[in-house]
Amino acid sequence: MKIPKKIKIPKMSEDLAYLCGVLVGDGSIAIRENKNEYLVNCGGNPKDEIQFYKEIIVPIFKKLFDINIKDKLMGKTYGVNIYSKNLVLFLLNNIGLSRSPKTEIGIPTGFYQKQELLLSFIAGVADTDFSFKLRKGNYPIISGCSKSKNLMQEISFILENHGFKVLRYFDYKVNDQRLKKGYNIINRIDINGHEQFARWITLIGTRQPKNLLKIELWKQNRSKKNLS
Repeated sequence: MKIPKKIKIPKMSEDLAYLCGVLVGDGSIAIRENKNEYLVNCGGNPKDEIQFYKEIIVPIFKKLFDINIKDKLMGKTYGVNIYSKNLVLFLLNNIGLSRSPKTEIGIPTGFYQKQELLLSFIAGVADTDFSFKLRKGNYPIISGCSKSKNLMQEISFILENHGFKVLRYFDYKVNDQRLKKGYNIINRIDINGHEQFARWITLIGTRQPKNLLKIELWKQNRSKKNLS
């Protein structure tokens, strides 16, 4: 989708930090100079993330940049394609996000101005690259993976500074026969247990509908257990 040359330049905010976290998790920023093409792409799983893009991501782009975009099915993903030079340059130059392919990415330094911005950025990453799981007995686990060790280290330090116990599994080898070498290296962190899950809900939160459903189910199961 072609976007008019002019976009609104947003002020630093929790919404902006959150959206940039989403782009780090599920997005890409590409420039094809020979074609004068500037693209911001962001997409997730069409099985359970259509509502997320339709009700959360598209409105945030409108609110922050005053641009009208449409979410759609894009091959095996569902999300948005935005062709806009000004948007790409703002995200790269003003914010400090990385062009694709993303390798050793990290948290843009501007978000270190305030803790609220850092936590909103982490929420954005988590709503795309983390999973909320309820194991046997309603035991909650938040698990996040990334190819970028640097990003997961930064997130781990911030979470630990806010009282979380983070389990690190860095340089983790995962078999993947689609790759020539037959495996991939990822970096995973886990946050386990009821107390930490409750802390996440209060301190970081989520805008991801599928995560909100898990939280509601966890609360219901906890309530039933307390009543029995």
